[in-house]
Amino acid sequence: MLAIKKETDYAIRCVLYLSRNTGEIILVDEIAKEMQIPKSFLAKILQKLSRAGIIKSQAGAGGGHTLARKPEKISIYDVIVATEGPVAMNRCTVNASECSLKAKCMIHTVWMSVKKDIELLLKAKTFDNYICRNGKTNNNTKGESSMSTLVTKQAPDFTAKAVMGDNSIVDLTLSASKGKNVILFFYPLDFTFVCPSEIIAFDRKLKEFKAKNTFVIGVSVDSHFTHLAWKQTPVNKGGIGEIGYPLVSDLNKNISRSYGVLFDESIALRGLFLIDKAGVVRHEVINDLPLGRSVDEALRMVDALTFHEEHGEVCPANWKHGDSGMKPTAAGVADYLGKKYSK
Repeated sequence: MLAIKKETDYAIRCVLYLSRNTGEIILVDEIAKEMQIPKSFLAKILQKLSRAGIIKSQAGAGGGHTLARKPEKISIYDVIVATEGPVAMNRCTVNASECSLKAKCMIHTVWMSVKKDIELLLKAKTFDNYICRNGKTNNNTKGESSMSTLVTKQAPDFTAKAVMGDNSIVDLTLSASKGKNVILFFYPLDFTFVCPSEIIAFDRKLKEFKAKNTFVIGVSVDSHFTHLAWKQTPVNKGGIGEIGYPLVSDLNKNISRSYGVLFDESIALRGLFLIDKAGVVRHEVINDLPLGRSVDEALRMVDALTFHEEHGEVCPANWKHGDSGMKPTAAGVADYLGKKYSK
């Protein structure tokens, strides 16, 4: 767990809560309970934020306040206002190599000793991610660490411009693929480095995915025009050639954001989601920017899901198509382990 000034932690919790509740009436009692912030301290934070124009006061029972700024405008400066106010603050530049956001911020001198916490805030972007990364727990759990995952949940639906395999540009809706499995993968940018190797690798295995009743979709924050230009660039010149599956344009970054892969509010991390025929996410993996994914592993997961659906058995470690499964019973695991690992 990171060592962080308690008042700073409270302020970060408060501001990140506000950032996801823009335009709503916010009650002091509700924030204090959900964010685990002392009510007296929270009242002071809200008062400072109100004076700074970040929220506007709303008269009414329960101490209501209304957020007056859009989520993307919530910044580290707001946290500083909430803790220290504008007095005795020094101006410095947050170097992009040290922190995750290229910006100039007003940072109080005492914050220089907690650069990691500033970086944490800038990367977290949301309260849930902040709490998880800061090693805290939600007050609505029984001691479990907060974790953001889409596995077992309905995949966030979207409709967006996509360049199809035949180079036509259409409005693609994810939910239209129900009845098929979907491999939905995100990559950072067109005309970059690791990305074309992954995109081409998926294309090389496209027939195998289709044979397994699985639709492949790629997504990045580029425009559909850029996708098309990249497809029309020869592979030996850094292009991807005429790949046979759709590339979706997430220009407003809403899709990346809804899948939890948006990094620094700029590009998507290398997220991959296996969505079943009912539209439920059954598997996800998210890699950092330098780390390419295994297409063979994506195929293995499709095989594992299909095997489980057809046979009702579970797939143990390193299971691959053609292997025996495991019956999900005490006798089943004993039988499997005895056959697999006994000498």
